[in-house]
Amino acid sequence: MTRAFSGAISGGGSGPDTIALNAANRIIENSMASGDTKKRLVETLEKLINLRDVVKTRQQRNGSRAIAELYSKRVGMENERSQAQG
Repeated sequence: MTRAFSGAISGGGSGPDTIALNAANRIIENSMASGDTKKRLVETLEKLINLRDVVKTRQQRNGSRAIAELYSKRVGMENERSQAQG
């Protein structure tokens, strides 16, 4: 998933990366509109929303601090996943 967003994160603005980001936005918005509130779905959506916000911030700032922020968010999500599995 991270690979799909690489161009959007770097501020590309068009192409397959932006299409992938737009598709993720539609999935989030449609899922939220459906009213499905199962705990795991809600948690997943919250993480996707946070990732979307970080990507938008990164596109606006286009600076190295944003890259570090995105990396720390991604590592945090991976750590949560590892803890949940172990």
